[in-house]
Amino acid sequence: MIPVPKALRRTRPSAVRRTTALWALAVLAFAGAAVAQDLSVHISGVKSAELQSIQAQLQIEREKDRPDLADGRIKRLHGLAPEQIRRALQPFGYYQAQVRGSLEKTDKGWQARYQVERGQPVRMGRLDLRLQGPGETDAALAGLLREFPLRVGDVFAHPSWEEGKLDLQRIAAERGYLDATLQTHEVRVNLAARTAQATLVFDTGPRYAFGPVVFRQETNVVDPELVARYSEIHEGDDYTGEALRELRVALVDSGWFAQVEIVVRREDTRRETGRPHVPVEVRLTARKPSQYRVGIGYGSDTGARLNLGFTRYFQRRGHRVTLDTRLADNARELLGRYSIPRGDPRHERLDLLASVSRQDTDQRLSETALVGVSLVGQFHGWQRTLGLALAREDYTIAGADGRADLLLPSISIRRSDSDDPLNPRRGWRLQLDALTALGSDGGFGQFGADATWIHSLSRDWGLILHGEAGITLVDKLDDIPASRRFFAGGDHSVRGFGYEALGPVNANDQITGGKFLLVASVELERRLTEKWSVAVFTDAGNAFNDNFDPEYGVGIGVRWRSPVGPVRVDLAHGSGPQGDDLRLHLVIGPRL
Repeated sequence: MIPVPKALRRTRPSAVRRTTALWALAVLAFAGAAVAQDLSVHISGVKSAELQSIQAQLQIEREKDRPDLADGRIKRLHGLAPEQIRRALQPFGYYQAQVRGSLEKTDKGWQARYQVERGQPVRMGRLDLRLQGPGETDAALAGLLREFPLRVGDVFAHPSWEEGKLDLQRIAAERGYLDATLQTHEVRVNLAARTAQATLVFDTGPRYAFGPVVFRQETNVVDPELVARYSEIHEGDDYTGEALRELRVALVDSGWFAQVEIVVRREDTRRETGRPHVPVEVRLTARKPSQYRVGIGYGSDTGARLNLGFTRYFQRRGHRVTLDTRLADNARELLGRYSIPRGDPRHERLDLLASVSRQDTDQRLSETALVGVSLVGQFHGWQRTLGLALAREDYTIAGADGRADLLLPSISIRRSDSDDPLNPRRGWRLQLDALTALGSDGGFGQFGADATWIHSLSRDWGLILHGEAGITLVDKLDDIPASRRFFAGGDHSVRGFGYEALGPVNANDQITGGKFLLVASVELERRLTEKWSVAVFTDAGNAFNDNFDPEYGVGIGVRWRSPVGPVRVDLAHGSGPQGDDLRLHLVIGPRL
């Protein structure tokens, strides 16, 4: 019994009881703190994923750092541990694991040890996977069953079973089977035979079609007819999640809206011609008409960079004015653009352009003023740009000064595809350019190609191939202004060499630039973690006039997958007298 202090004996009974309770709690808290023990837990005989599962479920592991953990509690938790460990191993197919445990008190505190013998796993003996309903012949769903994460003979791993079911539900919803259900999904485990029998019957239900797509703006800031042209969804089309994502991306990329919300109105579904049609509501919030941008960066070729931008949206008509200033150690540019949407505003527009720029490198100095117009559109899935520009360029290269006044009709086509626009593991890009330069002192024709291919060899290994080629049809090199000549070397060319450090030279050993360009790169990347990887690479190529004499660069690099795209840091060695023994290259931004 805990004694009551003498001073409190004449107080009221209720006050005595409260005071006594407080004294008791204080004594118990002190007693608990006095018997708190250090505890370490050691588990052996299991793999990494299994250990994480055990640690998450093992109560003695979760409570080992409690400050009030007393001896009696430790012993009780130790007694519960073997069964908790056995349960934690069942999702990995081990239903008959044996656990030998020991609990010892040392001068350093308590030590709990558990030696696990997993035993033989339960394996899949029979796997019955079936589709039923209108989607039973759907190729995408049938493919999921063929590639189901579990096979007969595999260890029955619960995560694989659940992954297969979730994939079916996800792809079914993506393809418009909005009422799909798991009619049957059960597993029977025979511990004596160490086998499992699984049955999964997936009822797809009907495939939905799109109903009407309705756009709602708070104040109709943007012309509703123009907004509707951003949608490729027509009433009666098969419902797909991809179509909705493409619509959202198109509206966000338009620049007119601060918020785009797409609501699928299941409650308003109606049946037409035997199929349910679900309407879609697109809720749009206009952004401020004026936008400002500031960006900084660094590259081995350009040094520090500062980008300043301003855009003004004339939202009712969909027009916009863009001003961009780019400042770097060796380049300056001011570019103005007035854009007018046409036809399909996602892919078609008319741009009016004006720019002034200055390029100052070790090889050349050029100052260019340009005005022009370009027509952007689609051509069999390719982005096509037709351009016409009038340019004046004053330049100095290899000790010679020049001026060129040129009319520049051009065409460019580009196409790309990837699994991730910022950090792709699979993808490709191809761009083809053609230009004719017409001037009072003669002219020339120029063609270029630039291609990148990214391929995943396995979960951790990737291959990146890059190539670039250029051809100029001209009689004399002097007829080509400095900005239109080809050079090689640098971050995006042959690494191990400085920016534009490769090309034909004159009698004074000064680089003049060339009429032709050929560069190729092979890179092998090894993923270390989700964010980090390492790479080895070799580059080859050069700019030339007559005979192709390639230079080579080899090196290693580190990659970090940042929110704005990969950050690539490379150390490269270049061949020949122009190559660096070891040169650092830094590039930030997407490959494609």
